[in-house]
Amino acid sequence: MDKLEGLESEGQLVQRALELLEDRQFWAGVVFLLPNSSSPELPPHVQYKIRMDIDDVTRTNKIKDRFWDPGPAADPFSDMRYVWGGFVYVQDLVERAVTTVLTGASQTIGLYVQQMPYPCYVDDVFLRVLNRSLPLFMTLAWIYSVAMIIKGVVYEKEARLKETMRIMGLSSGTLWLSWFISSLVPFLVSAALLIALLKWGDILPYSDPSVVFFFLSAFATATIMQCFLISTFFSKANLSAACGGLIYFSLYLPYVLCVAWRDRLTSTHRILAVSAPLP
Repeated sequence: MDKLEGLESEGQLVQRALELLEDRQFWAGVVFLLPNSSSPELPPHVQYKIRMDIDDVTRTNKIKDRFWDPGPAADPFSDMRYVWGGFVYVQDLVERAVTTVLTGASQTIGLYVQQMPYPCYVDDVFLRVLNRSLPLFMTLAWIYSVAMIIKGVVYEKEARLKETMRIMGLSSGTLWLSWFISSLVPFLVSAALLIALLKWGDILPYSDPSVVFFFLSAFATATIMQCFLISTFFSKANLSAACGGLIYFSLYLPYVLCVAWRDRLTSTHRILAVSAPLP
């Protein structure tokens, strides 16, 4: 049975491969990128492409996994597709054939494949789960504080206290600064307690507490600024408290979509996601 077919162009190869894939009869296609396709001789530098089914090779549309975990890419099924899918065997056959044609001598050297060594690492399943769920836990933990901050700011506006203090000579900048400081202190206290729990409880034993505190402080600052933004859309304190928490949690949901569709996001989508007022 003749298992090799020659075609004139890469487009015809793709079309024929799709037809053979319906009956699972296609293995691989080799496309030679020759400078002069009419010449019967091969150039000194031969360029070619190996086209295979996407299920038999590793995907090339991403450079890393969606969720990174420490450890080597040594899973026989998901990480070694180039081996069990036959890509390396086709490449070896083509390389040997090209070398034989160009040099006139056949190779007798065997092929030996070995993975690159990987340094020591700690595989902690709990840390992997915590890494993916900590943003949600932080959002839920601070949703009550967010609602109270929004309610306090809107109540001050509803009771005309802001106008009264401005009549007495208090500037708007000083007023907002006082709200920021009074809101930031409880967040920093809760962040410090959380860091103490994570560090002394050996949940994050390899993380620097100062770095974690810096990121939590930045998150608290962004959350407070978001509360001030949400408070400008309400004039009733109770309504703002009820809707503010829902809005705050709803603005977290696009992050889940961005993570799920990260491979399909363009640069414009990423810029919009970063510049959006999300927690």
